[in-house]
Amino acid sequence: MSTSSVQEPERQLLLGHHDRRPQPTVSPQDPLGFTRTTYLALALTFLLEMSNVVLAVPLIALYEQAICRNHYRANGAVGDDLCKAVPVQSELALLRGWQGFFNGFSGMLAALLWTILVCNVHAMPVRLVWMTSLFLLCGGGNYGAEMLLVIILVNSASDHNRTRSLYYMYSIFIFTELVGPQLSKWTLHHSIWLAFSLGLLSLLACFPILAALPRQDSQQDHAPGAETETMSLWEHIRHESYERLLPVRLLFSSRNMCFSVPLFLVGTFRNVSLRALLQYVPVQFDWSLSDANWLITEVAMINLALFFVILPSAIYGANRWLRPHQQTLNLRIVQCSFAVLIAGSAGIGLSKTSNQIILSLGLYAFGFGARVTLLSLVTYWFDKDVRTRLYSAILLLELTGMLVGDTIVQNILSVSFSLPRAWMGITFLFCTVCYFLSFASSFGIRLILKSDDNNNEISGEES
Repeated sequence: MSTSSVQEPERQLLLGHHDRRPQPTVSPQDPLGFTRTTYLALALTFLLEMSNVVLAVPLIALYEQAICRNHYRANGAVGDDLCKAVPVQSELALLRGWQGFFNGFSGMLAALLWTILVCNVHAMPVRLVWMTSLFLLCGGGNYGAEMLLVIILVNSASDHNRTRSLYYMYSIFIFTELVGPQLSKWTLHHSIWLAFSLGLLSLLACFPILAALPRQDSQQDHAPGAETETMSLWEHIRHESYERLLPVRLLFSSRNMCFSVPLFLVGTFRNVSLRALLQYVPVQFDWSLSDANWLITEVAMINLALFFVILPSAIYGANRWLRPHQQTLNLRIVQCSFAVLIAGSAGIGLSKTSNQIILSLGLYAFGFGARVTLLSLVTYWFDKDVRTRLYSAILLLELTGMLVGDTIVQNILSVSFSLPRAWMGITFLFCTVCYFLSFASSFGIRLILKSDDNNNEISGEES
């Protein structure tokens, strides 16, 4: 049975009442065809991501200083040269790795719960910073926010504009990575607390936008006197949790999706490896943390060129002269992107000079088009009324990849600092192996052409 021909009872179980949701209406004067809710969700995405990017390097600097002071038993600030000692950097990588795990685990729990409910203290060990992950249980932090924002975008955009709205969301991520590191570097030269103040202001600016978001009418989904109204809170959460976890079955509903799961999981290593790079480069090449920030700017600039010039031009040229099927083209782009990630990651791990790391990272950044193209590819394997749940399942899968990947990569990085200098890049060689295995998985995808409304369309292979 093909994925697109899900039996009606199962479809009702997966979709609930969303299959009868009216299409969002847009103003005829809007040039992009977006609704007001879409614009508000994109604005929230910008503010949240800007806060994260601005705080990325200052957080590393804060953790590093705290570990340095404990290591050298100093009362004041410790110089950057002393902080590059192997015991300090190993502890820092270990700290960040498990911090990422605890954040990811707490964030995933809170993200699931909230998706249901809404559709320098020197006297203490530095590792107590892991306790801050408990705050994510209140709202999920960035993990829960991203999941909810994707759902808002998918539900508020029309079928015609849904993919484009997700593309604009990713473009906002790129823009913040271009501007945020420079703003972060400027704050580090003045005061580390200035960065935290800017991050807090960015988060506070989200509240007026949240207040302006239209409230969904729950009566559209629940008739008066429905059985759920008599449920207790915990019964409702248990019932809804079961239904919200059902979309995970979509990830394994066909051969093609099974071979796509490794691509989504390992695809999260892009951001995980960049987090490791910010600590690896200052130690391996004697850079300062603020100078290492330029590498994130390099990646953002290449991504802007990739998404606004290179990929559109390549797709236009391929459609004009080669005329492949759209899904065949998407699959080839995904495979080429992972091949570039393999070469770039291996280059980073084997780099011996600053120039080599810059060139290798530039090559690595050209592979960042895999995620958006892969998401577009798998969308065509499902009916339109199932895609909202599909995006939720994919987002949960990617959060799992970040949770596991960040912990493994940071722990390998911690061990690598005690190895000979020639082997310090083993972290990125590990990423290279993972990319290669995912690249091999992509060749298991089989695209089947079928006729649908006089147009060729591709569906996943039958289970």
